[in-house]
Amino acid sequence: MIMGFDEDLLALFDQYNAGKLTDVEVNSFESRLISDESFKSDYQAYQTIRSGIANTGYEQLRQNIATWEAKLSEEPSQRKSKNWFGLGLAASVSLIIMIGAWWMFLSKPSNEEIFASYYKAYPNVVSDRGDNNELNEGLFEYSLKNYQTAENKLNKYLKDHPENLQVLFYLGQSQLAVGNTEKAIHVFEELLKKGQFPLNDATEWYLSLAYLKEGQNIKTIELLNLITLDNNHAYGTQAEQLLKTIN
Repeated sequence: MIMGFDEDLLALFDQYNAGKLTDVEVNSFESRLISDESFKSDYQAYQTIRSGIANTGYEQLRQNIATWEAKLSEEPSQRKSKNWFGLGLAASVSLIIMIGAWWMFLSKPSNEEIFASYYKAYPNVVSDRGDNNELNEGLFEYSLKNYQTAENKLNKYLKDHPENLQVLFYLGQSQLAVGNTEKAIHVFEELLKKGQFPLNDATEWYLSLAYLKEGQNIKTIELLNLITLDNNHAYGTQAEQLLKTIN
């Protein structure tokens, strides 16, 4: 038991945060947050601790606490009382959790770590490729996640077809995937200067991630805020979550 939570409750909170509950379960969970003050307080306490702990540290801490608690529960009551200065088991474990959470909160994940947790390469959705070999091969390599080869071939194609914004988007994607972040930023910024096109929302989202990876936090936050202001933005939810993570 951690901070008075049983393992089923912790598992429920973990599943809700990870988006693993069904729609029915989500509705039930959120209704309970509104109607059950105790449940709401438990979830808020869980969120406070979880927000300051990186995934690996969080799991390790939980495992350590479980081990300590098991050992404590096996000790004679007199020794347990002496070792923990009269604190109950739950209070003792809570104290350890809070100290650990506070320490790990001060060690916030780096921009690179946050980027890695949010980044997922955009899928290849280009259907009309024509008969150009460089384009076909470049997009084929992109689909295979051979991003460096894809970047090279798409660059060659774009020298003769600079007006193809969709391909330019995939060039930026390839560059971001291989770590050529500055080049990716330049490509995405140029795309956004062209005005609206079908992948505009995705361009804004990946540009915000590129800014984040490069440590350009002010630009990251400004762009994420713009995204959240658009109620119809395809990446509005992700932008809100990322803002909470980096603020």
